[in-house]
Amino acid sequence: MLTAVAALILMGCTSKSKRELHPSEDEKGTDGTSESSGSVGSQNLYFSVPEDSPSEPAAHADFHPRDTFDWSKAIHDPGEERPKYTRSMQKKTQLIHGAVVKKLGGSSSASDLINLISLREISHHGSQRPFDGRGIVHRLSADKEGALESWYKASGRYAKENPLYKNSKIWMSYGPQGMNSPLFLHIWDVEGDPRMLGDTVIADLTYLRAARGNLRKLNSSKGIRCWDYDQEGQYQERYNSKTGEIRQVLRAKVRRDEGGKVVMRNVPPCGPDSFMDIDGDGRDEIVHRDEHGRVVAGPDYTCIAPTWEFVHRATSGGKVCPPWSKDAGALWYMDQFRRRAERIGLDPYELVADRDLGSEPTEDQYQLWMSIWDSVLESLDEEPMDWTSEELVPDQVN
Repeated sequence: MLTAVAALILMGCTSKSKRELHPSEDEKGTDGTSESSGSVGSQNLYFSVPEDSPSEPAAHADFHPRDTFDWSKAIHDPGEERPKYTRSMQKKTQLIHGAVVKKLGGSSSASDLINLISLREISHHGSQRPFDGRGIVHRLSADKEGALESWYKASGRYAKENPLYKNSKIWMSYGPQGMNSPLFLHIWDVEGDPRMLGDTVIADLTYLRAARGNLRKLNSSKGIRCWDYDQEGQYQERYNSKTGEIRQVLRAKVRRDEGGKVVMRNVPPCGPDSFMDIDGDGRDEIVHRDEHGRVVAGPDYTCIAPTWEFVHRATSGGKVCPPWSKDAGALWYMDQFRRRAERIGLDPYELVADRDLGSEPTEDQYQLWMSIWDSVLESLDEEPMDWTSEELVPDQVN
């Protein structure tokens, strides 16, 4: 049995999906407590609570490392209290975050970001070794409702590819980043068990991969297309008489003079010249220039500075564009992030470079996950993992 399991583990296979991230808002308030998870309202406004179907074993012609472990052991029992933690455990969680970033070649600022989120979401609690039953499950009402709503909307992504999709009870929010599993699992493995995200190492690898994807969006020379708002903060709409449809209007890429006449201007590609310190406060603002290189005012946010603030907003909150100028809630969340970042020495206004978030691993991601855990345990002189243990092998996919 052990030989067979070992053979299965050593079979490398990369994730079948690296789709772009489009999560909903997921912000937290005071350290370790949840305030919201997703654009949450009463889910009954959108759909009725589904009937849960029993889990089904994965049906694959070739076995994959994802199918050789009992992922229910990666998290604590959702129906019971969280396991108790000590200061030494919290320090170990921080050490694990640092080991993941270092393995990918990321910067100390990336470690600061991961630790900031870990402190805010779970107070540095989390799995101390694989399958120790300490992976965090986020169980506040907003987290549960947000995950259930996302599960319902994600049927097109998972229903045909993931045999566990029918079991809505396991599609919750997990791990040190409080990741809504229907929104994040495909970034790691579209066919995986959502409880994988309760594992500290997998959660960190997934979050950094999502952040790299969002950084590519922010660095696009074409800029980001953002919606236009009216005075009440609602999306502007325009009625198309030919089709009978109402369409939301993007921010106009034109200027108007005092008489309302359109003044055409050329918007250069986004890049380093799109950002500068206009008011001398030490922060780079978003600017546009005319054909003569002069800074011009504009109504749109074509270029968005890829700062830690906006990388975090895009990855944890799912919002690439800046908030409406009068959205008090969104502005409060951003202000809280700045305060926490500055408290730990992370400059929220620093431009993020590609190398800061590390590189995409060239080796099989499950082998990478195991190797990181092995190195962490070895550095702490702890008992090494027996990846072939029968205790880790499920009788069926739970």
